[in-house]
Amino acid sequence: MKIITNHKITHDNYYQDTEYVTNSMLSKISEKSPLYLQHWLQNKPEPSAAMKLGSALHCKFLTPELYNKHWVKAPDVDKRTKAGKEIWENFISLHNKNQILTQSDSDTVECMSQSLSKNKNISKLFKNGQAESIVCFEDEITGMKCKCMIDYIIMSDVNKIIIDLKTTNDASNNFINSIFKFKYHKQAAFYMDAVGAEKYYIVAIEKSAPWAINVFQLGQESYFEGQALYRNELNLYADCKNKNFWPDYGHEFLGSVVEEKQITLV
Repeated sequence: MKIITNHKITHDNYYQDTEYVTNSMLSKISEKSPLYLQHWLQNKPEPSAAMKLGSALHCKFLTPELYNKHWVKAPDVDKRTKAGKEIWENFISLHNKNQILTQSDSDTVECMSQSLSKNKNISKLFKNGQAESIVCFEDEITGMKCKCMIDYIIMSDVNKIIIDLKTTNDASNNFINSIFKFKYHKQAAFYMDAVGAEKYYIVAIEKSAPWAINVFQLGQESYFEGQALYRNELNLYADCKNKNFWPDYGHEFLGSVVEEKQITLV
């Protein structure tokens, strides 16, 4: 991977930009089809409640100085009444709806953040690093411009360590199933290859009391499996983009790419 330094990607335009490829974009290809990815890029949906909760936690814990600037708690009003409706409409006119938290979600973010901050092992892990680091790079195999926003990265003379913060309903060892279900190992390999990281930790925290926490380190076998997954997707994306051909379920993809993908998934 070749790091790109002269880019214009910022925290403000990161999610609007579609020139640089992200791991999430590549996942749309595997979830359904290249045609689905193209449609998604042209018609991006609003973030789900779960996505908003995760983003709010990241901001609260990783960049607390920015939390009150970007996130706001919704007023506790009865929108069925005239007065409540007026208060609500005035409130949403002043704030980005994608950065408004319900009373419940706001309390949940506060509790999760406190749980992380009070955990001595977690405090040691999130130390001497950089939060929410944007990395843009060129994939030297396909020539595609890519990007990622790393939750937390520690860069030393010895090695580079990436820490990923995830919310979950179950942070016990059952979370390992979630890692493969949601392909977090693919995301890990994509990020590790971008910066040449040697270690990748996932910090999982539960979204309900007592806000339990667990830490998982990506193993070498999982890394290679994740790398194969994103490589297949990125190769296919490059072919689709270069030929401006976005096949759906009924079309055959480029033979070599499909064959390699099928072997990987069997």
